[in-house]
Amino acid sequence: MLRGAIARLQTQANSGYIVRPFMGAGEIRFDSRDLLDTSFGELHVGQTVEFDLQRGAGGLRAVQVRTVDE
Repeated sequence: MLRGAIARLQTQANSGYIVRPFMGAGEIRFDSRDLLDTSFGELHVGQTVEFDLQRGAGGLRAVQVRTVDE
């Protein structure tokens, strides 16, 4: 699993973006259906998450996103 932080949330679309610090990569999109053990409403910007990457027709997407207790 990769680790990153919530960069921004789009509440109307129930989706958001994760940024991976120190990796030089752009933001990676996720959808509320990709969350494990948490609801979209519980997320906040800056929160640390773990996730897997999935490549699709639209590019990379974060899947199996779960929050990390720090």
